[in-house]
Amino acid sequence: PKMQGMGLKGVSAGSPPATSGYAFKLMMEILTKKRELKPMNIEYPLPWVPADQVKPCKGDTFADGCNVFPTDKVPSSFVTEVFNPELLPELSLQSALEGKPTPGATIQPLPADVKQAPDAPGINCSSCKAPADEYKLTKIEPTVKP
Repeated sequence: PKMQGMGLKGVSAGSPPATSGYAFKLMMEILTKKRELKPMNIEYPLPWVPADQVKPCKGDTFADGCNVFPTDKVPSSFVTEVFNPELLPELSLQSALEGKPTPGATIQPLPADVKQAPDAPGINCSSCKAPADEYKLTKIEPTVKP
């Protein structure tokens, strides 16, 4: 709030460790014949939380729209990007911090839609071409005034 009062506007986003849980569930659905999927690069939806939408959690899961845990519950380096209620509802604070299963949780099926990731030469493909403006320079000006 203090920094927001000075004009700082921020957003929380990240490439979450949850991608491995998503990939594992997807692989298991394919191996157990619950899903057919052609080989492709898959996009994991990155969590995106604008500053005005931060809502502290009261319990150990993302429930009732919460998206952050109080500092007395998690280490300072903890990232909530491990949680995705739609793709990984089985995860809880206990499972993320201690590696223990969430009590009473079972592995839930993934949504039917799997989004294909765009080609990124040198990252997820070796013989593809990048769009001409893929690495276009974007300049920004600071908005925070001391």
